Amino acid sequence: MLADYRQWSHLLVMTRGPYGCTVYFGDEERTFPSPKVPVIELTGAGDIFATAFLVRLHQTAGNPWEAARFANEIAAQSIQAAGLQAKMDKIKQNL
Repeated sequence: MLADYRQWSHLLVMTRGPYGCTVYFGDEERTFPSPKVPVIELTGAGDIFATAFLVRLHQTAGNPWEAARFANEIAAQSIQAAGLQAKMDKIKQNL
């Protein structure tokens, strides 16, 4: 199945929860570990990761490696708080 997805797209990101993510870009594959942080609430971490990845991809004119690093960091910050406002406050503190 992964091989099929890689053929369909030149950029594929597979999140791996507490293990970070793997980025497939063209013929390259790189794994980015997540920061080790205390977990308060996991809700929304995937959505926050995806948003952070796409924002940073745009900001860097398409650098998927920097986007993955940034998205892992932002998602890790989000799981250290409960509730949307607390998550956003935590992320803002660390930007």
